[in-house]
Amino acid sequence: MTINFNSLPCLYWSIKTKIEYIQRKIIVYSIMYYELNDSCISDKDFDELSKQLVELKKANPEEYKKTKYYYVLNDFDGSTGFYIPDKLNKQDKEHLTNISRYVLKLYHNEG
Repeated sequence: MTINFNSLPCLYWSIKTKIEYIQRKIIVYSIMYYELNDSCISDKDFDELSKQLVELKKANPEEYKKTKYYYVLNDFDGSTGFYIPDKLNKQDKEHLTNISRYVLKLYHNEG
């Protein structure tokens, strides 16, 4: 599940926006899997998304440090999302858990 940033609307996103988009997806998927015991993506898709984030991080370290979720993913190497939900501050955890629940609800209602 690599994100194609070469099509609209992503084509015009800044590097920081692209990084934050993937960060948010990884956090949401980690909450689904490790906190809600559910998922809507395969392990392979999660690994591909993680690899894309790590590559963006390596290519743009200064932009990465400016992202909203740097405090959670500053040491993320793509190997696991296990620790991610526990590193979120209370407000972000509540917000992203609500998003996770909503996405899972949509996913299960479509299936």
